[in-house]
Amino acid sequence: MNSLIMRATMPVRVNSRVQCHCYGLTLVIMSGMWAGGLYCSLSAFDLEEFCRKSSEIKVTDLHIVPPVALLLAISPVAQKYDLASLQRIVISAAPLKKSIQHLLKKRLPHASVVQGYGLTECSGGVIHQIDEDEEAFGSVGKLFAGMEGRLVDPKTHKDVVLGEEGELWLRGPLVMMGYVNDPDATAKTFTDGWIKSGDIIKMDSNQNIWVTDRLKEMIKYKGNQIAPSELEDILLRHPEVTDAAVCAVYDDSQATEVPFAYVSLSPKTAGLASSEKQPVLGEIRARIDGQLAGHKKLRGGVFHLQTLPKTPTGKILRRLLPAKLNEQRNSRL
Repeated sequence: MNSLIMRATMPVRVNSRVQCHCYGLTLVIMSGMWAGGLYCSLSAFDLEEFCRKSSEIKVTDLHIVPPVALLLAISPVAQKYDLASLQRIVISAAPLKKSIQHLLKKRLPHASVVQGYGLTECSGGVIHQIDEDEEAFGSVGKLFAGMEGRLVDPKTHKDVVLGEEGELWLRGPLVMMGYVNDPDATAKTFTDGWIKSGDIIKMDSNQNIWVTDRLKEMIKYKGNQIAPSELEDILLRHPEVTDAAVCAVYDDSQATEVPFAYVSLSPKTAGLASSEKQPVLGEIRARIDGQLAGHKKLRGGVFHLQTLPKTPTGKILRRLLPAKLNEQRNSRL
């Protein structure tokens, strides 16, 4: 979905297009049209044009994805433009790290910065931060009214204790009836009337929901489950790290998967010779390992990769990380 700009004071659509993203089509465009919103949709994302147009039409609402949120928070290009009219920024399509949400709020303190969560099978959105709460930054908010949710142990199908991680199961009026002409896929997706999201979630005592990771992307180290996103969030707190991706690689010597990290570095450090970068990478690993439980340490190492493979909505394509591609090649030999 291209980034959408909304101003709710003029009942006019500008340059609107059919959007293939369920959230963009239903919750942004169609709901906004019903409310009488002015929209500007870019044919292709360009930060300069995005900021220029936002300033020009005095945008009040931004619906963006995490990579755009990061650019708005740190890019000098974004700082050239007056975005004082902004009232609300909604980030969706992939979870935004707590540290980046804080950066964006610092850059645009007058605007409310919130997140949302949904899936196509549930009409686009089921969870949202309605009121900004900096204590809950990094979470995607609370369940919509009328929706029911469970956090379930994927192996036992029993509910987990509050505060523990589990797969999110949903039930309610927003859930689809099933996949068209595909009863097998429907049967695999539902259990006793609950749709299984495939996302690992945890909930705090205030019912704020935190997306930990995709179930199939969890790292299994000697029987322990490790969420890559947790390690990525800690890596992003390092001053030299601008982006991070963690995946599982199999270590033959230990007969288990281990966490393996790639980091994008600050421009100054990224430009160093390889021999000069190695001490920096070693320091990053040592500092991060010092903050982790024993089974979560970055035993696969920390490596430099300035451009991480991602979808247009900002989700990390772990299968396209060099270590995963190398595993795939080796498996075919």
